Amino acid sequence: MEPGNRFLDWHQLRAHFENFVQGTQERVGDGVHAHGATWHANAVFFRVGVLAYNLFVGFRRDLLPDSSQSWSLRTVRWKLLSIAGKIVRHARTIVLKLAVDDGSLEFLSRIRGQCQELFGSA
Repeated sequence: MEPGNRFLDWHQLRAHFENFVQGTQERVGDGVHAHGATWHANAVFFRVGVLAYNLFVGFRRDLLPDSSQSWSLRTVRWKLLSIAGKIVRHARTIVLKLAVDDGSLEFLSRIRGQCQELFGSA
């Protein structure tokens, strides 16, 4: 193989890796790094983001229904973590009151049941 072709192959592999890193940063929400942070601090921050993304992929695969398998991390955060609710004490128990419709409540109950089945706790 000619040296020029080897360089082009290497450069294309590097471009593919840079696209992979950029796409991963966008999926993890890691597009902005701390100002003034060292390269090593940013590398650690990126690795933590990749671990969080891998946990999310496992959560989506094992606990979300088939209709939700195409959801991105942002969609799951929007649909599951932005639900209005409050924690109240009632009849000597702690209750979480959610402001959702019946369909969303059934969806959340199904996820909770699968968590109980997988981890053996509430």
